[in-house]
Amino acid sequence: MKFFAASDVGLVRKRNEDYFVISEERDLVVLCDGMGGHPGGDIASRMAAEQIRQAVESETVAQDVPLEMEKADELRAFLTLLRGIFVADHKLREYGDANPEYRGMGTTVVALQHHQGHLCAAHVGDSRIYVFRNKALEQITNDHSVVATHPEYAHLAGWVATTL
Repeated sequence: MKFFAASDVGLVRKRNEDYFVISEERDLVVLCDGMGGHPGGDIASRMAAEQIRQAVESETVAQDVPLEMEKADELRAFLTLLRGIFVADHKLREYGDANPEYRGMGTTVVALQHHQGHLCAAHVGDSRIYVFRNKALEQITNDHSVVATHPEYAHLAGWVATTL
């Protein structure tokens, strides 16, 4: 499988807080986008992406994985990815607690990992994963945001939430 990642600041923002890692040996790509308006978004995106990559490459799975997940053979290969996301969240909170100027920093995460014909897509936040098939893009994730969960608050964000 071949992975490609690119990032662009776009036309609106002056700074890009995206950070991505690719691990070809683990068929993994992770993209994190620091939360704008919060301090340290660029630090959060780098820390999270690197932590997830490190977890997948170390192949260490905690003993406290729910039994249901251990029994699902298709998920077993992706436990390090899922655990890496949780560990990254914990590390960001610790960093914010130790460095008050970065308290509240955060990032979105989108990650894809391939293993023996299965593809695991994991995400947190409002960065999206799409699949391209039949000459069309289809969004396969749902945003984790206040506006996505409560569209009645869209006017507070200054935009309207839409779904594909």
